[in-house]
Amino acid sequence: MTLDVKPKTKSLPSLFLIAAMVACGTCGVQVSAEQRWQATWAAAPVAGKIAESEQQITDTTFRNVVHISLGGGVFRVKLSNEFGLDSLQVGGASIALVESHIKAVSSAMHAITFGGRASITIPPGAFLVSDPILLNAPSLSDLAVNIFVPSQMVHVWTRHDVAQQTNFKAAGNQTERSVLAAAQEITAWYLLKAVDVEAASNGGAIAALGDSITDGVGSTRNANKRWPNLLAERLQSQRRTRGLSVIDLGISGNRILHDGTGVNMLARLDRDVLTQSGVKFLIVLEGINDIGRATREKNPDDIVSAGDLAWGLSQLAERAHQFGIKVFVATLTPVSRQSSVARAERMELNRLIRSNAILDGVVEFDGATQDPTDPAKLRTEFDCGDGLHPSDAGYAAMARAIDQSVFKRKR
Repeated sequence: MTLDVKPKTKSLPSLFLIAAMVACGTCGVQVSAEQRWQATWAAAPVAGKIAESEQQITDTTFRNVVHISLGGGVFRVKLSNEFGLDSLQVGGASIALVESHIKAVSSAMHAITFGGRASITIPPGAFLVSDPILLNAPSLSDLAVNIFVPSQMVHVWTRHDVAQQTNFKAAGNQTERSVLAAAQEITAWYLLKAVDVEAASNGGAIAALGDSITDGVGSTRNANKRWPNLLAERLQSQRRTRGLSVIDLGISGNRILHDGTGVNMLARLDRDVLTQSGVKFLIVLEGINDIGRATREKNPDDIVSAGDLAWGLSQLAERAHQFGIKVFVATLTPVSRQSSVARAERMELNRLIRSNAILDGVVEFDGATQDPTDPAKLRTEFDCGDGLHPSDAGYAAMARAIDQSVFKRKR
């Protein structure tokens, strides 16, 4: 199954202005004010509420292990306090290439500064962009981003809970240590919004926006088998698409028109997609949680139809088009344990997606993962075991269903 691309109706706007050369504070990296960036890794944050007894945070270093899609020699990071209710003090941060084991990094630990400052305060609701960092990291490699949070009161964390990746926290400021002392394993990414890389001449970021199936639930932890990861691997295997990156903006439990886990998709488009660097393409896979709730006896406000959801996806596409982003929407994958009512809604939504003239193309995830003997169910080897989320093999089939030629750009 392939991605069906409709005729292009609008050209992408110029993203960069002619600018003079400037020096980057204390980082020593010569950059241009027109320097082109693209996100090589990102995660959509949510509000992580804290029990009242745990709101007084003692000195803690968080180590976020991230799998970048596109490598390079100059990077920057974005730290986020977008859901914080208080100003957040950061006492230092660093980044390094991860070695064979996720607990260890290379000996070259690079300090991260923000306008030349190592210690910063992030206002509530804000995120900050670091100075450029000289770091050689190949595509599809792992980086460790260490963030030291001094003692302070924190009522709400900004984090991504379902990382499908083992991360760490440890007492004290350990941002200069290759191996954290007395580290505790955690399953969330804390305070880290994105990692950007200096863009390739044929570069651009592909944003994957969705729910738990985009978040990679059901895939093997620490193996980077989410479908956006596997799409990135395919792109790196071909010269013409090697300059593209893929960022995973899935939130498990997210919905199109109602708040679920995280705010609704229409509300989070601005924060999670439009603030990312160099996004040229958007692939959307969402609606399963809307349908699941609408077919139960819930609050009447939860009730939505396939037509409502298709309308919401059209609104999303219209808004993304305003920023020159091409939008592809994926058909919903089968759910093996689904009521007949929900199944009918899913099939109707897929029909509406396939016939939507506003979209730049459709990704056939439904056809790529369905059981050939019973199209309403996931293929057995593509089912992680819960009848909803794909296995590693299922995610690989989804990545293969995307026609890479739609991302190839003429030189």
